[in-house]
Amino acid sequence: MIESRLLLAAQLDAFLADLERQARPNTVSAYRSDLTLAAQYLTRPLDQIGMNDVVTFLSTGDVSATTRARRAASLKRFFAWAVQQGLLLTKPMIKIERVRLDDPAPRGLRREQIEAIFAVIPRQQMRDRLLFRLIYDTGLRVGEALGVHLEQDFRLTDLNCTYTWIT
Repeated sequence: MIESRLLLAAQLDAFLADLERQARPNTVSAYRSDLTLAAQYLTRPLDQIGMNDVVTFLSTGDVSATTRARRAASLKRFFAWAVQQGLLLTKPMIKIERVRLDDPAPRGLRREQIEAIFAVIPRQQMRDRLLFRLIYDTGLRVGEALGVHLEQDFRLTDLNCTYTWIT
């Protein structure tokens, strides 16, 4: 039987106790923070919290997409637990699309790191030095650099490279 007056805040400790058995301390801490905030906003009984309430909560505040995604994941897991415990019949987040995050831009190496790489390549291994220099100077990916074919006439003033671009 579902208790119609159960509040999210009243169930937090039980959920977090279950979560502590399967998750790392940092995860539990993040869930605790997210769900405590949600409990302050979602004050209606659990069975009356709907999709619109959750969407409104997730869109409040000036927070990053990463924070919104984490909060959504916390709520989704909480509501799944509530259904599993018999506290809810359905999950209010069932139709809410996952927050999409852009992949972070890759961070480049610092100049000292680049110099350290070149310092460990023996001078006799010119092919390796050339390959790393090509990647570093042009921004080619490793696969692209490995696909470069050089003509064998090194007497030319220009070095002709042929490469098939895959798009």
